[in-house]
Amino acid sequence: PPLCPPPEAAPDADASRAAGMACASAGDHGGAVKHLTLALGGGCAGKHRAHVARGDAHMALQHYDEAVADYTSSLADGSGDAALRLKRAVALRFTGAYQEASEEVERVIAAQPGSQAALLERRRLKQRIAHANGEEVNPYVKRGGVVEIAREIQGRAERTIAEGKQ
Repeated sequence: PPLCPPPEAAPDADASRAAGMACASAGDHGGAVKHLTLALGGGCAGKHRAHVARGDAHMALQHYDEAVADYTSSLADGSGDAALRLKRAVALRFTGAYQEASEEVERVIAAQPGSQAALLERRRLKQRIAHANGEEVNPYVKRGGVVEIAREIQGRAERTIAEGKQ
């Protein structure tokens, strides 16, 4: 059951936006989408925040194409916000647009080089792109498995110890 009142209960665009934000905060993502769609159609104030909130609600509902559209609209308003770009990149990854998502992540990393979330997303995208191209993404398979890697580490340790005794 929806947590928020139906959109008809909100008399104007700004009230619809407020109701949509309240629905989103309460976890009623379907209600948030309805209210925010009504608000954006009615020309509410704060369209940037409304698009971001509706995009977040779409992500929660796994409506990734709609989330990309909302985040793109919000970026078109002139915001170069790195967090918003990262949200858009994640939504793009879920749609399968790995290359476009990768370009967006690189913009985020250029703006915020230490962003752990962006670096993690870059790694996820590299794995998805490699997998989509038929490449092996498991590093253990490329090197012969965990046992071989353990033997390499053991050999290096033994050589280091031997060199230390000389």
